[in-house]
Amino acid sequence: MKFKKFKIYWPYFIFGLFIVVLIVNIGYIILANDTWRGLFTENSYRKGLDHNRTLEKAEEQRKLGITIFTSIKKISEGEFLIETLVKDKNFKIIPDLEVFYRLKYKPDSKHDLNIPSVRNDRIFRRAIVNLRESGDWEIETVVSNNEFVAQDVKDLTVILNPLTSQ
Repeated sequence: MKFKKFKIYWPYFIFGLFIVVLIVNIGYIILANDTWRGLFTENSYRKGLDHNRTLEKAEEQRKLGITIFTSIKKISEGEFLIETLVKDKNFKIIPDLEVFYRLKYKPDSKHDLNIPSVRNDRIFRRAIVNLRESGDWEIETVVSNNEFVAQDVKDLTVILNPLTSQ
């Protein structure tokens, strides 16, 4: 007799399980949308192609034996001096180069900067940059002439005093 009642309610039991699973999945979707930023990048295809070109240039740089020496010195609160020296595979200084810096703010790309360098003399190139956002920055030094393009990447963590940065 007990099994007869169960035969009547088993379709409701299966439907109830389906509803419970559906509610749990909707809860997970809502939780995931509220907590995960995702891996979104604007113009991701273009950035991927640029990255592939960068890898090709890095391989070319390795074959040529070009070495880029970049130093970053803090001048004052949020102000940094970037200096660059480039040598060939024989450790001879390569003069008369075009040098510019790409500064990428890792938390938010809207603060990214491109800064040309100025010649200190025929050997060193330099730029003074004002970084007004605390956080991690990536400084890419791009060096070129008519024969080659080379690059170097340095990481910089900027910590600004909240009282002086406003």
